[in-house]
Amino acid sequence: MSVRANIVRNGITIIGNYGGRPRVDMPRLLDLVKLGKYDPTKLVTGKFKLEEINEAVKLLNQGEAIRSLIIPE
Repeated sequence: MSVRANIVRNGITIIGNYGGRPRVDMPRLLDLVKLGKYDPTKLVTGKFKLEEINEAVKLLNQGEAIRSLIIPE
């Protein structure tokens, strides 16, 4: 991968992301949940009603939320 000089000079960090393979990964994750080795509820940092969605987005933009659930009631 070639990187432009200004990215290095400005100290910019590039973080990659791998999306996974749902057909392979989901069964593995479900097995880990069944065995009690993985708790998916730890990923949820907030629950909001639909009318509170602006607050949820605000917290996300401020870096105070990782994953929030929007619950339509």
